[in-house]
Amino acid sequence: MARAVADAYGERIETFEGQADLGHGVTSLPLHGHTPGHSGFIVDSGNDALLLWGDATAVAAYQFSYPEAGIAFDADGAQAAASRVKMYDMAVADRLTVAGMHLPFPGYGHVERSGGACTWVPEEWKHS
Repeated sequence: MARAVADAYGERIETFEGQADLGHGVTSLPLHGHTPGHSGFIVDSGNDALLLWGDATAVAAYQFSYPEAGIAFDADGAQAAASRVKMYDMAVADRLTVAGMHLPFPGYGHVERSGGACTWVPEEWKHS
């Protein structure tokens, strides 16, 4: 099915490898392990940055404390764990706002270190 979708886009698809400047303040970040080629993205506005990490954290309630814990859908569990540790460290060190597919509502926030583990701190939801 994925190949059929790719074929439909044909030559309009632009590929990248590793950490690459994709333009307009977007940089790819290799987060391999969950799936082959799984990537995150840093969107940098100059004043602030957002780390989009996709499916790299699937069970937030557990994996922030135990990043080595994987899920059955990880293609390479050891690499997925190493990617989680790397991005948690980056998010803490750079105080990045983070968004991901499996994070608790509202789906974006920050990662903080508490003792030896990381914790998830969601942004306050401001309904207008």
